[in-house]
Amino acid sequence: MRASHPLRTLRARWRKIKTVHRTAISTVLAGALVIFAIYTAFYHFRDIGFFEGVVDNAMDQRMFFHADTGDMVPPPTLLDFGDGTLKALGDPIVVPPRHLAGAVERVAAMRPKALFVDLDVSYLGSTGEAASLAAVLVRVADSGVPVLLEREVLPGDAKDGRGRLRSTLLDRVVNAHPNLAWVSTNFPPSQDGLIRHIRPWEVVQLGDRPVALPSAALMLHLADRTGGLGGAKRSFAAAIRESGAVAPNRLAFRTASGQLALDSRANTRIDYQLKWEDAPHLTSIPALPLLDPRRTLDPELFAGRIVILGSTAGFRDYAPTPLERMPGPWIHANAIHAWLTLGPDPGLRFWRGALFIVPVTMAVAFAMTALLWRVPSRFRSRVRGIMPFVVTALFWLLFQLLGTPSISVGLLVVTFVVIRLIIFAEKRFDWHIRRSHS
Repeated sequence: MRASHPLRTLRARWRKIKTVHRTAISTVLAGALVIFAIYTAFYHFRDIGFFEGVVDNAMDQRMFFHADTGDMVPPPTLLDFGDGTLKALGDPIVVPPRHLAGAVERVAAMRPKALFVDLDVSYLGSTGEAASLAAVLVRVADSGVPVLLEREVLPGDAKDGRGRLRSTLLDRVVNAHPNLAWVSTNFPPSQDGLIRHIRPWEVVQLGDRPVALPSAALMLHLADRTGGLGGAKRSFAAAIRESGAVAPNRLAFRTASGQLALDSRANTRIDYQLKWEDAPHLTSIPALPLLDPRRTLDPELFAGRIVILGSTAGFRDYAPTPLERMPGPWIHANAIHAWLTLGPDPGLRFWRGALFIVPVTMAVAFAMTALLWRVPSRFRSRVRGIMPFVVTALFWLLFQLLGTPSISVGLLVVTFVVIRLIIFAEKRFDWHIRRSHS
């Protein structure tokens, strides 16, 4: 006897199921497919227009409610060359190199985990200034304290969009020492102007050759996984070399715990955990007392921590973030703290999101359908008419109370469409039940 085709058998079994049950199953499957299609469109266009705003605002609210909560590892310490310190130094345009060198040496003596100089030192034009600062940097690096130095990127050629670096007398020293590294400070703003992302690395021009410049957060994360800043520099250089591209978007780093693959377009979101104003975990210390050899500071403020030497002077370096306006050095502190405690942002995973969104939305749909069926039949047609507007209005009120008006527009449209689909399915299901009883 010839075996029947699996599809023919499946079709025969499907016909044996009661019409009302077939309707219920097909409605559930159709609803799941519609939700999956909406989610797929949302995922693939998440970096464009309205979809990008939905993702950004949802993440913003999560960070706003979770910032500065719970037990945290010691965050970075900010040594601030602020308005008071600069005024005491005679209001210089930039921090004088000798004062910067003195601060670096005194902080290094208190054994921090690493130093990040968020003050551009590539501007040094005097050979004497450069030699003096280089000698201090080498001494600190030789003592075992890693030092990261900000490298200012200047506007470049409009043809390729690449920034450019000015040549500096410190290049030879920094490139040769395993415990010294140049880093970029690139925080591209979102469409609404908020700083939500960090560029893990960027390719810039130094003379006629391209140079890859990593971020401070990436280098410190790699240093933790490769046994030090020297290992991080080698891992970064090897990843650039193996990519074979002039400006790679994706790099694979070899570390002691395995390979780390990062995408400069996906693994970029900063998970803000540290507020600036009225923040319980803020450790910001004026630099002026540290410049006086007779003054002493508590070593616990520096020992074992990432120390950022930066400036909050004036408002030129303040930028809007999902939490509040904060100075550039504290944005760096958030990026570094997040990468060291949580790791790089993993980006939005398609199947992880689908396996969460589809079941949850279907559960909400079943709950709303069950509520609709409890309404007496004589009122059910009226309830169907007003239900989408009532539920949508309640969601709008919730979004307003949460302070997310920009996300509410997109989600309200989706809510309204889904509710209409649920009501259509319920009407069809109800019609088949009445037909089966007649």
